[in-house]
Amino acid sequence: MQLVEQILKAFKGIVFITDEKDTIIQCFGLVEEILAYSPEELKGRSITILFFPEDREILFSNLKYKVRTIGFFKGRIAFLGKNGQKRILELYLSSDKGEKWTYILKDCTEEVERERKIKEHIKYLSLGEIANVLAHHLRNPITGIGGFSKRALRICMTDPKCREYLQIIQKQAERLEKLVKVIETFVFLPSPHFQPVVFIKLLKQVLQRWIKRYPDRRWRFYVSPSYGSLSLKIMGDPLLLEMALDELLKNACNFTKTKDMIQILLDKEIKNDREYVRLIIKDTGQGMNKEDLENIFNLFYTKRPEEIGIGLTLTQKIIKMHNGDISFQSELGRGTQVQVEIPVDRRRLIRYMRLKRAE
Repeated sequence: MQLVEQILKAFKGIVFITDEKDTIIQCFGLVEEILAYSPEELKGRSITILFFPEDREILFSNLKYKVRTIGFFKGRIAFLGKNGQKRILELYLSSDKGEKWTYILKDCTEEVERERKIKEHIKYLSLGEIANVLAHHLRNPITGIGGFSKRALRICMTDPKCREYLQIIQKQAERLEKLVKVIETFVFLPSPHFQPVVFIKLLKQVLQRWIKRYPDRRWRFYVSPSYGSLSLKIMGDPLLLEMALDELLKNACNFTKTKDMIQILLDKEIKNDREYVRLIIKDTGQGMNKEDLENIFNLFYTKRPEEIGIGLTLTQKIIKMHNGDISFQSELGRGTQVQVEIPVDRRRLIRYMRLKRAE
């Protein structure tokens, strides 16, 4: 029984067992955490108490009918908590010949809310252009898959060339899959959901992940006295900003080697009567030539075969969404520096500077 409870806790679940009259005879798992009822409060009561009044007659009856017909039901259902709160739960319902009914519930309320927000803010970006680029970049992998698979079918499996062709097929398929994923990320990038964000806290969270992955780099993190309070908040979308910071630190790691230095500087500046957070990431890696620097934000521009060339395009778009700016400086063989500037409050000017000028 203890093992069952641990499993249910791990996947945020509840199990109810009812008799043929829908009376709860057993319940396990996170009942109080999810529905605010104690197990003792529910035992001996009808499970319909957990359904909304309008669902008890039709929906509940249909669920049981489906189980009698095909043996089970699986889907998301709105359940009613103790204090009237709505919880979206994944329900798996089955029955032992109609005598006992088993309800396995998994809490997906937060997941559903995230999906709702994403759908609410989804915005298609230049679909015509994306479709053309997508078709162009998919053409070669698809040709490789089709051509080499046909040749492989004509060759006996004992032929040594067959292995070579199948390896090419696998490589092209993997590239195709990766390409589709990054294209979907770019096309379905949601509009920002602006909220106060403690920028230094978000930066440290992302930074710690990369320090753990690349402990052989020499990391330096410095916050300028001009930055002011460490609890300084900017107006931004934390998920999109995290995505952008992740990409910038990934690039710094990818283009440096063991014992190369990666420096992160954070400060604050005033430009055009506005207050900006400024982030500088500087490395002593291989650097870039003039051509790379000029094309760095161009969609699908990359000289690394394993990369797609969309990360910095996406990063620039996110920074622009925040009314910010991003720029690169680099010299081949001497490293790269990227500077990001994001306004602290994207909606209003700094009144303090105006008052100082009026004095």
